[in-house]
Amino acid sequence: MPMPSSHHRSARRAIAALIAASSAAGVLAQAPAAHADPLVIPVTGARNLAAGGGWHAWTAPAPGGRWRLVTQAPDGTIQAARTADFGAPPDASIGATAFGVADKRIVAVYSRCKGSSATDRCDVFQYDLAAGTERKVARISTAAGSETAPSIASGHLAFVRRGGPRPGTYTATRRRISRIDSRAARETAVTPSRVAYRIGDSIVMSQLDGARRRTLVSGRPVFSVVITRYRVGWLQRAGHRTLALMTDRINPSGSVTIRRGTHDLPASTQSAAADDSRIVEYLGSTGIKRAAPPLFPSTFIVRPD
Repeated sequence: MPMPSSHHRSARRAIAALIAASSAAGVLAQAPAAHADPLVIPVTGARNLAAGGGWHAWTAPAPGGRWRLVTQAPDGTIQAARTADFGAPPDASIGATAFGVADKRIVAVYSRCKGSSATDRCDVFQYDLAAGTERKVARISTAAGSETAPSIASGHLAFVRRGGPRPGTYTATRRRISRIDSRAARETAVTPSRVAYRIGDSIVMSQLDGARRRTLVSGRPVFSVVITRYRVGWLQRAGHRTLALMTDRINPSGSVTIRRGTHDLPASTQSAAADDSRIVEYLGSTGIKRAAPPLFPSTFIVRPD
């Protein structure tokens, strides 16, 4: 049998390559589209999503390079907060002013600073979301320091003090104000019993008095820390995507298991919000999206003890 000529061999290779390319194209055509979570609030240029008590808040661009706080009520009504604009986008936290009290209020707390700085000569303010009134949180304000990165839950506060004689990360309960870390955090998240905060590329958690302090993750590009009754969550940059991560239920004396969300989020994801159990929404370039299917399983939902 004669051997095929080099021309025939080249033709066969070309045909094989064409078949392979056609098969690959078929596989690509049949591949599922990239995951797309539903857009629930379309906004552009927004930053710093917060949620709690049925309310949402975020920061939106305002004329003249300024920023304004925007809120969404439980009935879906969206409006600009009745406050002065900001020179830098505030990072609000939403929580209650008390625990188990009939007249407790749902408020947003944030820093208001001088000029366009986010850290210089700042004080923490509280905005009553239903009443639309703002007041300074005087009890944690100091003349020499600059208070930033506040969070609130059931009347308890976490915040950061920059400058002055005792800079660092603080908590404030009704009875006392405690410096829990001499380092200044970039953001805080608090519950009635615990606080989580970001120091550089690390996330730290402790009790409100600073006891049982432990580092949950370090050396990662982490941001947007959230905390629930039993878990701490955050976002993490990973190339052209954003990861959602949460701990399993915190064991104060044991190891911490960290779980990755069921699907990755867009690279444009800027911040996240949690319900009582898990991260449920996030803010990206097109607005606020709800994670569907949920990023974390229903086993994360823990009924009250």
